[in-house]
Amino acid sequence: MGNSTIIFERFEDMPNDEMTWRRRWPNFSPAELSCTHCGKLLVDPFALDNLQKVRIMYARPLYIASAYRCEEHNAAVGGAPNSSHLRGRAFDPKRPKSGKELFELLAAIWQIEPFGFGMGANKLHVDWDFERGHRVWMYGG
Repeated sequence: MGNSTIIFERFEDMPNDEMTWRRRWPNFSPAELSCTHCGKLLVDPFALDNLQKVRIMYARPLYIASAYRCEEHNAAVGGAPNSSHLRGRAFDPKRPKSGKELFELLAAIWQIEPFGFGMGANKLHVDWDFERGHRVWMYGG
């Protein structure tokens, strides 16, 4: 797997190249990064390499609530029309419950220098979408 965007209509269609995937991204599975609406998998290797670095620095399990989204799924969840999720460059890790773990996760994220970062009471968003530039925001609620 090189550095070009990887696209499969369904994550199950991915060739039996699991060992290459596991060596490069051992903490994430194609299933958890695919669209939960249609099963399509689109991965930006640069973004996923950075997420893997965050996971290594965080040194705890990192559960992803949302990664790639097809256009229909993105619209259904109220995602921005130009969402980085549409390009496989965004990840919404589940927010840790303890303040200490949240602080450690945020420290790991900031060391890898994301382009986009959003945080709310119950959610996090991180992306490495160079086309959208650097952005930071807070979710309401």
